Amino acid sequence: MKVHDRVLLSRVLDIFEELGVYEGGRLLLTDLSDSWQRTGFREPDLQRALDAGVEWGALRLGTHDGVRTCTLISEDIPPPPEPKPWWRRIWERSKDQAVVQQASRRNRAESSSARERRNSR
Repeated sequence: MKVHDRVLLSRVLDIFEELGVYEGGRLLLTDLSDSWQRTGFREPDLQRALDAGVEWGALRLGTHDGVRTCTLISEDIPPPPEPKPWWRRIWERSKDQAVVQQASRRNRAESSSARERRNSR
């Protein structure tokens, strides 16, 4: 299923919020990547989210003391370039929410199977 870049960027913004980092704050990319793994989305999806965030002016990638970082510039995701009818936006939003829920379930299932493997040793 195709995941919209806006959904992926929204998950990145959620991670910033969960970690208590707001506009002007930054995260180490390693910390962001670790938190991303718990979302249930793939690592290439994180890169897509970062690319979209930089393109849309929400994020800035850089280095600080030789370590790669991601700075939160804005918590606003710009609207889609072309206006869509209200029913289309609602349909896409519900589809996006379903994708996020599926990724979350996949992450929980992977975590529980990893625990079972560790406990069976």
